[in-house]
Amino acid sequence: RWSEGAGAASQSGKPPLSVAVVIPALNEEDGLPATLAALRAQDVPVQEIVVVDGGSVDDTRKVAETFGARVIAPGRGRAIQMNAGAAATGSDVLVFLHADTLMEPGSIREALRSLERSDVLGGADEVVGC
Repeated sequence: RWSEGAGAASQSGKPPLSVAVVIPALNEEDGLPATLAALRAQDVPVQEIVVVDGGSVDDTRKVAETFGARVIAPGRGRAIQMNAGAAATGSDVLVFLHADTLMEPGSIREALRSLERSDVLGGADEVVGC
């Protein structure tokens, strides 16, 4: 587990949602440290970080493990990697990131707030025709 403890305090009185981040990667030793550091800097705990290695020949695995991420290696192919990463988690909410994505501070908190809103469907702020 990346970080123990609950996610954001729920305003609805429901238990907080747990969050997993899935990162498909292939030879991402250079970009991955900044991505993982940005996740650590979030103001809401991320319970699981899963780096899904597609057969890297660099130090992607070592970098991910240094940051405390779990690494799995199901084979190459983004869809294969994303599906395997999702299956490897036990969290309520899945966030999929590219290995070079830098999340702004507060991004996870805002995503969780959106999911708690009754007028938001699948993260969209406006649903037409419902």
